[in-house]
Amino acid sequence: MFLDIESPEDQVLESVNKKQNVARPISKVVKKINSYGMVVNAGFILGFDGEGAHTAESMIRCVEYAW
Repeated sequence: MFLDIESPEDQVLESVNKKQNVARPISKVVKKINSYGMVVNAGFILGFDGEGAHTAESMIRCVEYAW
């Protein structure tokens, strides 16, 4: 299953009106989908306004925590 996560940073998503992506913690959503035997592939976007030098590290932590 493909999930368009876009960014692990809620404030970035809210600034671009992607509030549906902050309704639930990413890790819980991924683990729930995995519990049904489905594999998650995710899409992230680099370059949103409000992102900084820490963004790539946030994405890595997000992926590691979801698995």
